[in-house]
Amino acid sequence: MKAALTFTAALLVSVGMARGQAVTESKTIGGKTIVITYSSPKVNNRVGKLFGKDGRIGQDPTYPVWRAGANAATKFHTDADLDVGALFVPKGDYTLYVDLTDPANWQLVINKQTGQWGLTYNKDQDLGRVPMSMAKARGLVVFGTAGTTKQDYLRQIGVDHPIDYTKEDFLSVVRRVAPKGIEMVLDPIGGKTLAKSAKCLGTMGRLVVYGFSATVGPSGKRSLLRAAWAMMQTPRFHPMTLMRRNIAVIGVHLGRLEDRSGQLRIELAELLRMYGTREIKPVVGKTFPLAEAAAAHRYIHARKNIGKVVLTVP
Repeated sequence: MKAALTFTAALLVSVGMARGQAVTESKTIGGKTIVITYSSPKVNNRVGKLFGKDGRIGQDPTYPVWRAGANAATKFHTDADLDVGALFVPKGDYTLYVDLTDPANWQLVINKQTGQWGLTYNKDQDLGRVPMSMAKARGLVVFGTAGTTKQDYLRQIGVDHPIDYTKEDFLSVVRRVAPKGIEMVLDPIGGKTLAKSAKCLGTMGRLVVYGFSATVGPSGKRSLLRAAWAMMQTPRFHPMTLMRRNIAVIGVHLGRLEDRSGQLRIELAELLRMYGTREIKPVVGKTFPLAEAAAAHRYIHARKNIGKVVLTVP
């Protein structure tokens, strides 16, 4: 199972299923229902041979636009007006397609034409297009941890397995869903959490460490006692263990990459490009003036934010 313990946005991907019959999924929110009906293509030993111009889907007359399923086109009904990404979708019935032109950046196509079998596509009927989250488009299963008040948000952005860390042990959830382990864990906490994160990995898994908040208390201040305790709980990774398990542990500290400024500029330029085309949509939870930076840190450590906290400069 390809899986990652992180956060991302959700979009329809049906290729992971092995059967071809029609499936209907529905969700009722506030008395309004959203329904998607699709048929998942049978893989039949064609892993890696479905997508792309030389794949099975490349033979469809609508390619590189795909009907997002097998046989009939994928149907989408909503009882309420919706915002899908940056696209406003009035209540009604639609057909969903996926534009596969760029293998790394699929687009969800919401089309106003309905009733077709799936072998025709009229671009003039497009309501609009929305960049897809490629974690989902590439078939990843996503786990995400947060407190009780943020569980709905995790579901909204497409986390397959939202985990309330105040009620569940994330390691137990991962092992239950993916007994052979997952491919990547992003850990900003450290301490005993880092030890559990390492146990989530399967063969060829990667653990990325980009923070150590376990050393900081609820007030936002570092505590020598707390830091010492966190360090005692932090696992030691022996090279022989890493080789035996075929896993990697990676550390990232942007503040220590001064000698890699050229590479950082390239990566930042790509992120800005993706932001401009709405391939990524950063969530800003709250803004503070630069003079209130301390209050911003307290806000974060109180775990009140959903999304990034931004300091503004006059």
